[in-house]
Amino acid sequence: MRSTNRICVAATMAAIACLTGCSSSTTGRGASTKATLQPTLPTALPTALPSGHTPASSATATPSAGAAIPDACTLLTRKEAEAVAGVALQAAEDTRAAQESDVASCTYNAPPTGASGSITVFAQLQLPDALTTDRNLGHRFHNVAGIADQAVEEQNNLFMRKGTLWVTVSSAYSTSPGSLERAARIVAGRL
Repeated sequence: MRSTNRICVAATMAAIACLTGCSSSTTGRGASTKATLQPTLPTALPTALPSGHTPASSATATPSAGAAIPDACTLLTRKEAEAVAGVALQAAEDTRAAQESDVASCTYNAPPTGASGSITVFAQLQLPDALTTDRNLGHRFHNVAGIADQAVEEQNNLFMRKGTLWVTVSSAYSTSPGSLERAARIVAGRL
């Protein structure tokens, strides 16, 4: 049973990495072209902000030349990730973004000998591919008021935008109600 959980976690994390990290496509006779995904909110998602709030920049804004992607591990500590997951987690595994088109990530996994759990934070300057894919698959989203310039949540994922920066807080397992939202509020306070 435990090895099945680990396989599911590994498969889920690999799928998330592919969805958020793939940026080229093949056309014609194998010629590769760079696909650019501008940070625009998909039309099927709720876009309203709480009254009295206006976005710092448009959701369709292009990343500014000097914009930097933060180290995702500075956005949520291990102790905070443990509160979201409800289990003890190991030290972070992080991937820092090398350039504006990259995705920085930070993953806190449960030890292999303990209860299952995993929390990942992604930071990037483009609309997350996972958000677009999940919308296209018909996942149900709802607005989360008062987080950054915009935030939407689905089961096990919360996507937020502040200016041109998109941050995703993701859990590979079910979490207690409101825990992703609490984590996202902490993250937003550090942006």
